Amino acid sequence: MKTYALVLAMAVAATAVTSARATIFTGSYDVVYSDTFAAPASNVNAASSDPNAIIGNAPAVATGLDGGSASATYIGYPVVTSTSGTPDADWQYSGSNSATITSPSANLSGGEDTKTITNLTLPIVPVVGYAYDLEMTMALPSATGGHGLEMAFLYNSGNAHNTLAQAISNNDPVGLILDRDALSNGNYFEIFEGLGTASDNSFSPSASALTGGAVGTTVTVDSIFTPTGTTTGTMSWYLNGVLVNATPVSETGLTGGVSFIQFGDNRTTGGSFSNFSLTAQAVPEPASLGVAAVGALALVARRRR
Repeated sequence: MKTYALVLAMAVAATAVTSARATIFTGSYDVVYSDTFAAPASNVNAASSDPNAIIGNAPAVATGLDGGSASATYIGYPVVTSTSGTPDADWQYSGSNSATITSPSANLSGGEDTKTITNLTLPIVPVVGYAYDLEMTMALPSATGGHGLEMAFLYNSGNAHNTLAQAISNNDPVGLILDRDALSNGNYFEIFEGLGTASDNSFSPSASALTGGAVGTTVTVDSIFTPTGTTTGTMSWYLNGVLVNATPVSETGLTGGVSFIQFGDNRTTGGSFSNFSLTAQAVPEPASLGVAAVGALALVARRRR
């Protein structure tokens, strides 16, 4: 399985581009979920509460393929209204093909976290034999004193925090990323290769490399999860189409298995998500690994020439 994962990473890396895409996969793949975050055709949120809220609405595309749900709706803390009549901090349809977080004062009686933490969640039960690409473009203005935008696959039923105001790092994540609004140890983008916040790696990504970017730079992230069993798998990441880890990271101890994807805000405001998709691609059979490796290397060689 390690050999396959490395070949898959090589094949994908050989065809990666630096512009935003619907998925890093090439060839034949399935779309499990995708959304431009335009206003939904049928909105479940009443005008008297918060008509632009995303929670409770269906993603634009939900096929039910490869462990997804065709009837999925965004899970999160229910839309509430503060005593002053303004909506609580939540993720909204911006009207310009992006999800943006509101920034009113925290409504503690309605359940909002004082740190303005709120997430969006969708169900997924990955199927062995497929690789899954969770892609998102993140834009976060430079700020001080905050954390940033997060994204991950969740196992252990999300630590029962899917409808609570909890940082994703508390929700049993695998493949967690954090797009910070300020520098931390000289960098602003973090990938956690272990479970939760273990094995932190920091970057300052730009559109053509993994260094050289600045705080506030828009980043497109691809998190590739390939299940190898119910509680095991591998992870790879791309930042703006550039492969981060040459060898996929082995993940074990995923209690209960992966059951959700989640993205959201951790103690900051003004950020946005766009270009969201979860796609799945069948992994090659063992007998075809050698052919795939040769094809990937040949493609790399042609591009170098």
